[in-house]
Amino acid sequence: TPILAAMVQKDIKTVSGGDLPKLGDHTYKHCSFCVDLMGNIINDLLNIILQGGVLGSCGALCGKLPDQLEAVACELVCEYVGVEEFMKLVQDADPDPIWICEETKFCDYSNNGEVVINDFSVSPTSGSKGTTFGVNVLYTVVNTTSPGVIAISVQPPGANFPFGQEQFVDTQQPGQYSFSVGIPTTPSENENFPPGQYQVGFAVCAGDCSTDHPHGGVYAENSGNFTITGVPSGSSSGYSGSSSGFPSSSSSSSSQE
Repeated sequence: TPILAAMVQKDIKTVSGGDLPKLGDHTYKHCSFCVDLMGNIINDLLNIILQGGVLGSCGALCGKLPDQLEAVACELVCEYVGVEEFMKLVQDADPDPIWICEETKFCDYSNNGEVVINDFSVSPTSGSKGTTFGVNVLYTVVNTTSPGVIAISVQPPGANFPFGQEQFVDTQQPGQYSFSVGIPTTPSENENFPPGQYQVGFAVCAGDCSTDHPHGGVYAENSGNFTITGVPSGSSSGYSGSSSGFPSSSSSSSSQE
């Protein structure tokens, strides 16, 4: 069960991943399709390459994937750069699906993206175990961004391990965006939520937030905190949405004149 549940919104136009692309269709409108695909198949492709054998074509490589639909989609992405270059991308020391999709021209990118965080808040600032703490962010895209992620991280008190989640966001046009995330603190096998102060980090990124690949990095970031007191809550308020990753979210735009 995810600890975080998020929603990214803008004011007017809903953006979706679109239909399955056709071979040779590299108009950047299928970026989210490519990123989702590569995120699902990178590990399988690495295992196939390590096992060796004759992999002289995209069909030979992708055809070994266990899922037939993913095999067909894999071949579409692979054919654009050729099997040798595609295998190099997959075998990168730190393969990032967004970077791979930029290299295969399924995702556009901008080297001049700029984001400013206008407001960041955590509410309530303190509460008993079982409280859902809300993080609300208002940010402005000044210059068109590259595809990337919105990242939330939570550092518990003491020596406890941090946790968090990332949500893919396609290219964002200039305008104002709002982001909200709920952090339920009902104890689970993974996190007991001991009393103390929890640090919350937020970032809008190009790529996977790292600078390991071209066009990647952090556009803007901010942080805050909340405190769990020692008295248990009388009711559980965990999120009851999607069971893996972020739930479905929408992104819509209002252009700046």
